[in-house]
Amino acid sequence: MTDVAVRPAEQLPGPVDEVGDTPDRAGRVFAVVVGVLVAASVIVRFTASQALWLDEAQSVAIARLPLHGASPTMWDGLLQDGSPPLYYLLLHGWIDVFGESTLAVRSMSALLNIVAAWPLYVLASRVVGQRAAKVAVVLYLTSPFALYFATETRMYSLIVLLTTLGGLALERVLRAPSPRAVVSLAFAAGCLALTHYWCLYLLLTVGVWLIFLLTIRPWYQARRARRGGSGPLSTDGAGAVGVRPADGLGADGLGASAAGTGLATSPPDPLATPPADGYRSTRVYPATGAAYAAGNGHAGYLFPAGPDGGPAGLAARPPYGDLAARSAAPEAHPAGTPGARGGGAARRHGARRGPAPAGAARLATARRGPLYGLIGIIGGGLVFAPWLPSFFDQLAHTGTPWGEPASYAAISHAYGQWAGGPTTLGRLLLFLITGLAAAGVAGRTAGGRFILLDLRGLEPGRTLFLLATGTLLVAVTAGKVVGNAWADRYTATAFVPFLLVLGLGSTIIGDRRVFRVVIAVAALIGLLAGTSDLRRERSQATEAAGVLERLARPGDVMLVCPDQIGPGLARTVPPWMKVYVVPTYAPPDRVDWVDYEDRNMHADGRALAQRALAEAGPQHTVFLAGSGAYRTYEELCTVVQTTLAQARPHADQVMEQGLPTKVYENYALLRFRAS
Repeated sequence: MTDVAVRPAEQLPGPVDEVGDTPDRAGRVFAVVVGVLVAASVIVRFTASQALWLDEAQSVAIARLPLHGASPTMWDGLLQDGSPPLYYLLLHGWIDVFGESTLAVRSMSALLNIVAAWPLYVLASRVVGQRAAKVAVVLYLTSPFALYFATETRMYSLIVLLTTLGGLALERVLRAPSPRAVVSLAFAAGCLALTHYWCLYLLLTVGVWLIFLLTIRPWYQARRARRGGSGPLSTDGAGAVGVRPADGLGADGLGASAAGTGLATSPPDPLATPPADGYRSTRVYPATGAAYAAGNGHAGYLFPAGPDGGPAGLAARPPYGDLAARSAAPEAHPAGTPGARGGGAARRHGARRGPAPAGAARLATARRGPLYGLIGIIGGGLVFAPWLPSFFDQLAHTGTPWGEPASYAAISHAYGQWAGGPTTLGRLLLFLITGLAAAGVAGRTAGGRFILLDLRGLEPGRTLFLLATGTLLVAVTAGKVVGNAWADRYTATAFVPFLLVLGLGSTIIGDRRVFRVVIAVAALIGLLAGTSDLRRERSQATEAAGVLERLARPGDVMLVCPDQIGPGLARTVPPWMKVYVVPTYAPPDRVDWVDYEDRNMHADGRALAQRALAEAGPQHTVFLAGSGAYRTYEELCTVVQTTLAQARPHADQVMEQGLPTKVYENYALLRFRAS
């Protein structure tokens, strides 16, 4: 008979090759590889040369309009488009300096996208630690999602930049409440709302979270305390406060400011080997262990304040199996060693130098930060207020008639887009990113190659995940209420918390080799997937222009149906070509979204086709650039084509409609020759 001995989880072997700061050859190779990938990702952001598609061309057409003078002005264009003004004002100034070529207008997005890496690093350093911050920046710069929108003439890179700046302002308000910090938060919130209306969903989600910190959380903790100190904070007979490390909740969701910032004055080095035991000390909170004692840590907004001003949630994620032993035998781990973390952190925070503050005073301090944060969010309304009349006008007459509201399944789809995108390589990357995200939300290191997951979730990953998911949940719900459509690009409003979760997840990888392989492979696949996605054509406007240069001549007329393919064509077609959109018979450079669906339903396609035939006359050709795949145009474009074919039966297709997998904005080009 064979006896089988089962090793209990508490006796899992320690890491064979823990993450540390000792330089070695493999570490230098890792640094070089990641450095090359990051540098390549920066260069790739300036390589997209495809023709602009609808949204990009529309942005340029609006931004180049004058700010004042004879109509139409940029403000008229915005009222017809349904967008807030901040991005367009920036693009207007950019075009004045650099022009409106494809490279010029996309370069602004690329620069904004790259600049966002620095505040992202600072924010992540304060919330999830410096090691996690470096990983978050690497994964951001090589992210297919970020790479794509760095090459698009739209406001999504600006959203990421403003979200990181707003996060820094919020962290400052909650860590050290002051009128100046509130003003900074209000300005950031207002700028977000003036950049994209989906940012209102993010601000609403953050506001609900702050209300939770003000009301429900103190009540919950007070109830736990009344049950005999079973909550995360309990007091002993001497009035000292002890931390229950098994529970991630704390008293107030705040932290006190440390003496120093803990941030390097030089640019971040995402290639440096993490500090010894970094996966344990910075896993839980940036201001941990000896670093906090040295004045290098940060108190943030995801954790309660500990008795010594440090984060009470410090021991929320100790290595599995160490907690009980350390609580029972504090002398087993000298201060400053890896074993001094976890349960040892609770002892540190439990030893106060003075008497604990009164409960009422502590509660007032706990609520000051969230209260100031709410004031800052509401104050953002003052920044947004001058735009309110235009906002209500757009709300009544524009929207997203090109699509329909999404189901709640779109939330999981958004995470798939953030993780890897639509390409085959992107789906492969999804496996790695999913593991990092799960570890960031609920992971705890068990030493070496072992990771344990707490199904309740752990801080701060749980809160970051809820902020990102909550924003998407609010967006879907609002879409169902008001009828607005969902677009994956809009989810950039919630992308930053997701990046912080990924950085956090990387910090519990205790094995140095596994850590390096995971980060290097994720960065490599992300860069390859993003580059592959960038090569996809965004419009057939360049191909159509080439055909027209060969086959058309001055005096010929082209109808564009639907009008949504007009802005891209307007930038490429020969200048002598007469081009009009269906159903307004207006120039093609801008789409007027005012009462769009109603206008299309009541349009007379036959009359529009006859008007084009009359303008062309018997000597000139009529072209039709069209697609039947657009909402609200299901019958209109068919009527136009049928009328043209009846009048001029000598018709042929001179450009085939591209496949959606190869061309995002695809359509066919038909020629109706004069008899």
